[in-house]
Amino acid sequence: MGTTLSSVSIFTRESIDASYGIFRSFSKDWQTLLPSIEPKDFMTLQRETRKLSKNISAPVLLFGMFDSDEILLELYIAGKCVSRIDTYDSEKNKGVFNIPSLLGYPESGFKRRLSNIISCSDAELLTELLEEYLGVSLLIFPEVLKENPELLRKIRGEEKYNAYQAEEKKLRGKNANVRIKLMETIPGKLFRKRFFDTSQLAPSYFLFGFDSPESQLFKGNLRTVWFNRGRLEPVEESDIPRVSFTDQTDEIFKFAESYPRVRVIMSDSSPISFRGKQLYMPQGYFPFAFNSQGQLLISNFKNGIMVMDSEGKVIAKCSMKGCPMAYSDDYILTSGNTSEYAYIYVPGECLRIYRLEYGEST
Repeated sequence: MGTTLSSVSIFTRESIDASYGIFRSFSKDWQTLLPSIEPKDFMTLQRETRKLSKNISAPVLLFGMFDSDEILLELYIAGKCVSRIDTYDSEKNKGVFNIPSLLGYPESGFKRRLSNIISCSDAELLTELLEEYLGVSLLIFPEVLKENPELLRKIRGEEKYNAYQAEEKKLRGKNANVRIKLMETIPGKLFRKRFFDTSQLAPSYFLFGFDSPESQLFKGNLRTVWFNRGRLEPVEESDIPRVSFTDQTDEIFKFAESYPRVRVIMSDSSPISFRGKQLYMPQGYFPFAFNSQGQLLISNFKNGIMVMDSEGKVIAKCSMKGCPMAYSDDYILTSGNTSEYAYIYVPGECLRIYRLEYGEST
């Protein structure tokens, strides 16, 4: 089991009345609530923090780490949660870019840094980066409090952030072990079925069309294609097998959990190093395919591909346009956001074909 801890801190230099609890200042401009002898569950602490903020004329920060996997940070003012960072469900994030100005940073120049920090998928590293950014200790370990309280002193800076950014740069761009290159852009859309069909084409087969204004006169002029080694090859529709929408007999991945973070069990058809393993995906990402190097490609199905090794470590991050639809021999096919459901011509809608490229150490 990993770390599960909560903390409450108030952004003020003034001492806090003992009726609200025992607070101590470990870091400049912050007063931190000392842990009670009997630990409180997070929901109780949440209610107490909201109540506290009604009586304190300063921002109150509530932080929780859960089993070293997820964090929740909430900032309260006058009894209301005005900002929230939730790695378990990012859709619940709220007022994130209010945090810098509310906690003493200038109006401009620090939002991008915060955005980069909260994109970190490692909860423990994310906590360290937030501590450096905010200048306050978020994890109050009882043994540290008792034996080395000076370790709880945090100073705002950029040392850890700069090191994190340097590591991120190794995962992207020309110096990364895995890169992606745009090979071709093709006007049009992809569909897995015709309108009103009750089954869809087998994986890697598509109906391609709506590629010109004139195609609208012929219901998109849809014709069947197969994505094979970086090419869309024409095929006879009658030769393509069809599958039901619920058929998962050929799935490589078994989803043990699906929301908000995906836990995947690898099947026996996975590369040897992955077989039988269970891996958690970064927030918002799902398994997509295995590349020629036996690595796992994961996607957020809108603008990004990550490459993961068999230990669940992300070793490369690639940006692309469109939703990944198919993979074939290190080529990836993406489509625009109106493919699959909008049976109309949309100017500018296109497909893209990318190729994965590898560095010497891959």
